[in-house]
Amino acid sequence: MNFLQKLWRMLQPRDKRNLGLLLILSIIVSCLETCALSAVMFFISVATNFGSIGQSKLAQWLYTASGCTTYPNFILLLGIGLIFFYIARAGIAIGHIYLMIRFAQGRYKDWSRKIFKDFLQLPYQAFVTKTSAKISQILFGATGNTCQVINSLLTISAETFTVGCIYFMLMYVNWKMTCVLTLLLAVKTGFIVKLFSQALTKAGEKSRFFSTKTAKSHGDAHGNFKMLKLLPNHTPIINVFEQATEGVAQSNILNVTLQGTPRFMLETIGFFILIGIILYVIYRYNDASNVISTVSLYALAFYRLLPSLNKILASYNQMLFSKYAVHDIYNFLQLPQEKIGEQPLPFNNNITIQNLSFSYDQLKTILTNVSLTIPKGQRIAFIGESGAGKSTLVDIIMGLYTPTSGSITVDGIPLTPETMGTWRNKIGYVPQSIYLFDGTVAENVVLGRPYDEHKLIDVLRRARIYDDLLTKGGIHTRVGDMAIMISGGQRQRIALARALYGDPELLVFDEATSALDHITESHIMKEIYALDQHKTIIIIAHRLTTVEQCDVIYTLEKGALQHIEKNNLKHSPSTHQATL
Repeated sequence: MNFLQKLWRMLQPRDKRNLGLLLILSIIVSCLETCALSAVMFFISVATNFGSIGQSKLAQWLYTASGCTTYPNFILLLGIGLIFFYIARAGIAIGHIYLMIRFAQGRYKDWSRKIFKDFLQLPYQAFVTKTSAKISQILFGATGNTCQVINSLLTISAETFTVGCIYFMLMYVNWKMTCVLTLLLAVKTGFIVKLFSQALTKAGEKSRFFSTKTAKSHGDAHGNFKMLKLLPNHTPIINVFEQATEGVAQSNILNVTLQGTPRFMLETIGFFILIGIILYVIYRYNDASNVISTVSLYALAFYRLLPSLNKILASYNQMLFSKYAVHDIYNFLQLPQEKIGEQPLPFNNNITIQNLSFSYDQLKTILTNVSLTIPKGQRIAFIGESGAGKSTLVDIIMGLYTPTSGSITVDGIPLTPETMGTWRNKIGYVPQSIYLFDGTVAENVVLGRPYDEHKLIDVLRRARIYDDLLTKGGIHTRVGDMAIMISGGQRQRIALARALYGDPELLVFDEATSALDHITESHIMKEIYALDQHKTIIIIAHRLTTVEQCDVIYTLEKGALQHIEKNNLKHSPSTHQATL
């Protein structure tokens, strides 16, 4: 599909109406530009030859209507009127530019918001297939480039109207000369477009590719910063980033150079043509005084047309350079969005999983015919080797993945998209990799939910971290970027407080303590087991010491679930597997 068609489909009905109004305003501004050009020629004509006032019906009518008794007074009044006309024209033109930019930037704001909103509403399974660098490039790069495309389209429309109005005026003055000039300019313009279009298209594609690569290099370095500090040589990593930025720089250099070149080519061609006309008249008639007014008109017309033609070509080149951004945004907006409801879903008795199977694709099955019942208030654990499907099973229970077959019911009610919103609101989740952003403890715990300081302090107390915070800045203690300013144990406790803040009925701990030392893990697990007995807890772990106090323990092996009798369970602090 053509990128302009995609862009049109991305616009809302209100945007299309505003775009139509902008095009009407462009026509008005173009007419004013033509009137301004004609008015200057008219003023020069009557100011340099008072006799022409009596020869022109328009000049005679204006002279009579002005009430002037002498020609000099009439010229003075006409000049003052022309000044006010130009001031008004400038004001309207500036307002037109402002409205065009406002329209384009408004779409940037709307699309950025929609892309971010759609990103948050992606199904989890779709999210895990997208790289953060690609999403960042679309959100921060493609939206801005698409804004440039809209600016270019509006500029082309406005300047095309201006060129058209001036062109028809020149046709009225001398259609033969205008046709010849049109043919010459059309050939030259077509040559310029053909010469640069392919190069700009390739430059735009390269810029998009290297921009994504730059974002990925930065993200990789940011995420592994501590590890990189231990490496003796950063040159290979710097070289990858440098190659990516070099690609972006070279593409932008080519883009800016090629966009500026048509202006000088058009000006050179235009003035060659104008000088050629004057030389021809002198050669043909040996006197240019008879056609000086016509030549002056064409000189002024060229003076106004060439910038318009340059803007049209520059905007067209900018569209070629940025059009891939439109494709990226359009394709992203076509991704399926998760639509979940808030239908009532009580959780008073149990969660039942029946014959559940799951696979990411037909080649790899993760879970096979899993069935179990989790009573309300039970502490349940899943253990097993990495890749056995523990986290996947829990993700399905939380409603993040849809099972390939089988069913999940809560108190006998199937877990469906209509009840999913209600179900997720009942869940508190503590992952293995905890992300805390650069903000206060309070901001990280609340995480955009309604702020309740009493509840906040309560969950921090229950997570056994509030007293530690009082020795620093209290709930307003800053955690630093990626929680660099707090310890691993404090990070886990903040994550626990975050999970408790929503007063969940189901708490899920996915390898939440695997990165901690044995003593810290033991303390945190005691705090977890001491939580309200009405809360259901699911724990995923490798170490058996982590789950020894659970009511039920299951092991997953090759996608199959097996219950482990606790009295047959042997463990040590370093044990990773159950022994039956």
